[in-house]
Amino acid sequence: MAEEHVGSRASVAAIMNAITHRSFRHWTRAVSVAFILLAGYLSLRFFSGYHESPYLTSPIDSEASTSAPEPPATLGVNLVLASTQKDNVEWAYNVSIPNANLNIIRYVADDPNAPYHPPQNKGNEAMIILTYLYEFYDDLPDISIFTHSTDGAWHNEELFDLRIAPALNVLDLDEVVRRQYVNLKVSGYNGCPAWIRTSITSISSPGYSGLKEEEPYMKEIFQDNFPGDEVPEIFGSACCSQFAVTKEAIQAKPREQYLRHRDWLLNQQYPNNISGRLWEHLWAYIFLGRAVECPVEYKNMCRQYHICFEDQESYERWVKMEKERLEYEGNKNNPELPNPDEASVKAMENMKFVITNMKEGAVTRGKSASLREKIAGDLPK
Repeated sequence: MAEEHVGSRASVAAIMNAITHRSFRHWTRAVSVAFILLAGYLSLRFFSGYHESPYLTSPIDSEASTSAPEPPATLGVNLVLASTQKDNVEWAYNVSIPNANLNIIRYVADDPNAPYHPPQNKGNEAMIILTYLYEFYDDLPDISIFTHSTDGAWHNEELFDLRIAPALNVLDLDEVVRRQYVNLKVSGYNGCPAWIRTSITSISSPGYSGLKEEEPYMKEIFQDNFPGDEVPEIFGSACCSQFAVTKEAIQAKPREQYLRHRDWLLNQQYPNNISGRLWEHLWAYIFLGRAVECPVEYKNMCRQYHICFEDQESYERWVKMEKERLEYEGNKNNPELPNPDEASVKAMENMKFVITNMKEGAVTRGKSASLREKIAGDLPK
């Protein structure tokens, strides 16, 4: 009886084994056919130009991954040049300000037949700026930028090889819109933080410095041009009447105010080096209502030009070394001076290496919006 049960169990096992092998073969064949069909389908989709993402995404994710970022807005910009007939301004026509629809407006101070000219060649750049503000008041672009007629000048930034064109080529117009007015010069040398004191009313006033020839006249000129306004104790801003300002900031003041300022400039008897230089300290007051406008330099450079040093100390270190390099190059090319010795040459080569690396690092950091925000996000409006 036990043997019959064993035989029965063996028969059942044999039958089940046969069924299992047969099912496995059918299953394997089905999987193979399915794989071949799927491979063929995917091949057709691929070679027909359709590429499917290997990841499952929600409709929102899919839309976000395929939509292009919004292009930056293009702003109308007038680049206003204060020039004379002899000046070569070809450099200005090669300027390419990011996201700007650029128009060159050349004022010629000493040519009454020029398309754009002031009523008189007086007061240096101030006369041309005030003339433009009055004449273009009802036809202003988004931003007006005022510069001198020359590309290279001592008062431009060392970071741009003392040229204004490279600075304009990286100027952040969004920052101009945010702040309404920005001085194109970042360094506060000869202007910040407390350059002009209105308590100095004559060359005999205690504390008068011959380096600030315009200082004794500041109080009187301010009162003449801004009657009724309280006279600030100090004025401080970077020189030298090169700045960018928005249409809104210009039109926040009545058109007649610019005419009144220009008429004062036409009728005053100060020398140009006095009257013109005094206005360098007044632009921030006109457009921002501030007598002192001296942003932290390294933060300002980062926000305005996207060249981001990590702190003020490293920025000042770079500027100091670059000034030393420029002085060295000038002395090296002076035939009246002896050639530098080998140790000096080697030291300067090492300094040049550091200068280059620091600047490249600052430029690289400036390409990152998050780093710019981290470094200079708290620069006041």
